Amino acid sequence: MLSLRVELRIATLLVFVDPLIDHE
Repeated sequence: MLSLRVELRIATLLVFVDPLIDHE
């Protein structure tokens, strides 16, 4: 269960960081 929550957080982080890195 914890793994699922961690994966969800990583996915959200990636979604927010992906555009930032792409922009740079």
